[in-house]
Amino acid sequence: MPMFCLLGLGIMELKADQGPIYILVDGGFAVVCRNLLKVVTYEVLAPAVSGTEAVWKARTAIAKQLQGQAASPQERMHLSRKQAMLDRLAQLCGLGR
Repeated sequence: MPMFCLLGLGIMELKADQGPIYILVDGGFAVVCRNLLKVVTYEVLAPAVSGTEAVWKARTAIAKQLQGQAASPQERMHLSRKQAMLDRLAQLCGLGR
């Protein structure tokens, strides 16, 4: 019997032969069936795939959004949490700046 999960904002760790791969997931769904995990997400950032510069570009874009006045309090809270998650992702991936 499959199990469905609603995903929020967080870091997912994938176990691989060469070591863990970390990705940032922002919303979506996960399905576990027959020992297989399938993830469908609204937004994902994987430095191992998209490159380390993508992390810094995303963080800069969020900082600009937080400086503006258009975001609602809920959006600002989400963006602040996402910015903190990007910092943690950079730390886990050994990205320095």
